[in-house]
Amino acid sequence: MDITKDITFAFTAMIGYRPNELTSVVIGHFLAEYLINKIIFAKCKNAKRIISYSFAIKLEFINSMHLLTDDLYKNIKNLNRIRNEIVHTLEV
Repeated sequence: MDITKDITFAFTAMIGYRPNELTSVVIGHFLAEYLINKIIFAKCKNAKRIISYSFAIKLEFINSMHLLTDDLYKNIKNLNRIRNEIVHTLEV
């Protein structure tokens, strides 16, 4: 199974073929958290408890287990930062 093709397909299906920045960031963040949760369930005995933690804590947790490359960790951390900036500056 090629997870890259599955994620690319899911991302494209969710955002459509004319994405805007907000949609791309939010869907990308959603998929990153989905994959982080899958990693936690695959690698941790107490996964149900860990899943309830924030995105940032879960990311640090799996990074501390050396389950991500440095580049992937930095990119996901940046995605989280961008998502937080967007969400916290949206006007209602």
